[in-house]
Amino acid sequence: MESSREPLRALGRAARAAGSPARLGGTLRRAALAVGEDVARPAPSSFLNDPIGPRRTLAGRSLPVAGLLEVKRAHGSSLNDVALAVVAGAMRRLAPMRDTAPEPLKVMVPVSRRAAGEEAALGNRIAFVFVTLPVDVRDPAARLGAIRAQTAAFKGTGRAGGGEALLAGLGLLPLPLQAPVARFAASPRMYNLVVSNVPGPRAPVYLLGAECVEVLPAIPLSEGHALSVGVFSLRDRLCFGVYADPDALPQAAELPAAISAAALELMRASPGRERPRLAA
Repeated sequence: MESSREPLRALGRAARAAGSPARLGGTLRRAALAVGEDVARPAPSSFLNDPIGPRRTLAGRSLPVAGLLEVKRAHGSSLNDVALAVVAGAMRRLAPMRDTAPEPLKVMVPVSRRAAGEEAALGNRIAFVFVTLPVDVRDPAARLGAIRAQTAAFKGTGRAGGGEALLAGLGLLPLPLQAPVARFAASPRMYNLVVSNVPGPRAPVYLLGAECVEVLPAIPLSEGHALSVGVFSLRDRLCFGVYADPDALPQAAELPAAISAAALELMRASPGRERPRLAA
């Protein structure tokens, strides 16, 4: 039991180190400590977190972005909020296929910390936020509202900056602690699912003279995570990549259709939308 608590203690030390007045201002220090509280909050038990093997499958669905942008405007949310709400609706459809009730999921959402003008800079500036997907909520507009409230709170408190600071603080730990803390940070206790949204080019891109019309991102799986979802915007499409262990989660094959159904449901629930279409 004592050894199992050590990663939590190490994360606490990292938060304090990242929040040192010598390193951070008061606002960012409070944000880092708030992220530490998110880290300490365990993810609920989920069928997504069974042991996994070496096999992987990649499937997906690309949707016209125009209808989702209308949802964004109608609800005053971001496109990332809408994508998360689509994933929540898809996971709500997946739960009964596993003979389980739809329950909330703790999702890790990587976010870029690059400022405008830093796109060509070397190295990564990635932080993370944790979002509770309200899979248990029946109404699709209410699911989007719950997600929007969380992401607005993150922006207001600067938690993305705190997450970046906390990651930096992990590098200050003694070397013997870095490996177990890294394993803990990628464990099912930390989160149930990764949903990563990567903005892509709005202009056409080509390979050997052929236009690229769809990209399905494959977000790597860590131990105990049978599924990840990547989202990539390309011109007028939003592409959802479903990367899974087919042995641990054979129902992942049903997720592309569930994503389409969840998007359609969300559009129908939005003000001013009539007879929404997902056809290309």
